[in-house]
Amino acid sequence: MELLRRLPHMEDTSPESWSRRKQVQDSLSDLFSLHGYEAVETPLLEPTELFVRKFGGELAGQMYSFTEPGGIPVSLRPEFTSSIMRYVLELVDSEALKSWPVRIHYNGPVFRYDQTAQTLQSTQLGAELLGATGIRPDTEILRLAMLTLQHVKLPAYKLIINDTSILSNLLSQLELPKESHGIILGSVNQLKKGADGLERFKQAVGHIGLLGPTDTALFGT
Repeated sequence: MELLRRLPHMEDTSPESWSRRKQVQDSLSDLFSLHGYEAVETPLLEPTELFVRKFGGELAGQMYSFTEPGGIPVSLRPEFTSSIMRYVLELVDSEALKSWPVRIHYNGPVFRYDQTAQTLQSTQLGAELLGATGIRPDTEILRLAMLTLQHVKLPAYKLIINDTSILSNLLSQLELPKESHGIILGSVNQLKKGADGLERFKQAVGHIGLLGPTDTALFGT
């Protein structure tokens, strides 16, 4: 009988690697908890629309999506933020949320398809501060990010800060479906690649059907 092997780019974890990774995860989880961030766990499988609404674009072509036996389009999570937002909104809807702001941290596997990637399954760990406005929550998250990098003893690092408000204001002046705003914001890095990136973006958008011929014409032919 022929030996069945693992899928390409899907890696096993040796006992030594698992032990090192678990140690880092536990250490960072303790760091987040020390700063008031509570751990949550969300499902590995979510409705595809949850991720398409926030990202779409390039990410739509990287998701592992299929229709589950009940007929619902679902995807293995490619990232955590969408699931965390869904979790908090459900708490608000059920009136189970007691106070704002909400500080949450998480870690677990995420899946993205990429022909050039070394691994298609990776572990994502992060923190979210929700329900607060102004500069203080921004500085808190930045400080926590720096503490995290220092905690794992990286010899050097660089923080890159993106401000999407300018682009969001511009998009609000265009006659585009509201659902497309998140897709465009999530595809900025792809669009930076010029004509090739623009073409890949238009193909991805056409694939999920959120922009029609008139809309895509706004981005060139």
